[in-house]
Amino acid sequence: MERENDRIRRAAALTMIALLLSIGLVGLFPVSAQPELSDWRHIWIPMTNGARHGVNDEYYFKLDGGGLNAMHITDDPINDYDGAVYHGGDSGTFWVSDTGGRGFNDDIIILASVLGTPGPTFNLKVNSSGYTWPLTYNAAVPAENTLVYNVGQNGTSGINGSFNTGNYLADEDDVDIAQIWRPSTVQNYPIYYGQNMNDPSQEFNLIFIDLKGGNIGTNSSSVSYSANLIDRGSARVDYTVEGLGDAKLAFNTYGWCNWSNQQKGVSWTNSLTASPQSGWDINFA
Repeated sequence: MERENDRIRRAAALTMIALLLSIGLVGLFPVSAQPELSDWRHIWIPMTNGARHGVNDEYYFKLDGGGLNAMHITDDPINDYDGAVYHGGDSGTFWVSDTGGRGFNDDIIILASVLGTPGPTFNLKVNSSGYTWPLTYNAAVPAENTLVYNVGQNGTSGINGSFNTGNYLADEDDVDIAQIWRPSTVQNYPIYYGQNMNDPSQEFNLIFIDLKGGNIGTNSSSVSYSANLIDRGSARVDYTVEGLGDAKLAFNTYGWCNWSNQQKGVSWTNSLTASPQSGWDINFA
């Protein structure tokens, strides 16, 4: 009987040791962490409102080098194509311009990134306006007579939609993704100007929105007609945000092209590091 009691006491002691070790190990190595995007490029990303030219409502973010000097966010598409870093309010308007030699993007995507916890009434309203055209091949610039200007149609071209925390990008287990960087041609790329990329508290939730329209550039010799276009061919974004509270929000933009020297996919985004820098944020100033 005493031998049996010793065996029971030893087993209980071993169980307690294992439990204490497991508690300590959990403290050192968390069982699970907030999911992130699988990589900074060469990934498929779903659009929260569907992808006009994508596959299964996703676009391929190729981002193979370059791609940081052509796309810009500006508050004046007529006189300031390169834009700047803007600190916006709860409502405003910005344009997505292009000064690259290619001359156009078939589709514009904006990334709305939220830092912190907004209020329960958080709602981001986005209305986009701009040009659409039949897809071209061999990197051919769209012919002017094929362009159609659309204003927030919430359909195949232009959007007029509302987005909230339910539109946060999530993983396959429906857990919201949170991270300090965004997809770019450069690894570990910031979400807002001046961001400390070594600060782990800078974790944003991401909303990828397809504007369902493109833009025509101003700097390509092959685009001789851009001066004739509304906003010189830039894509317009009107937004209103409600219930943001103390949370912060940053806008960035991406360009998808059907056929270019970079091949099909998303290969361009606005620069927050090298000049010319441009971006749009709220509550950061």
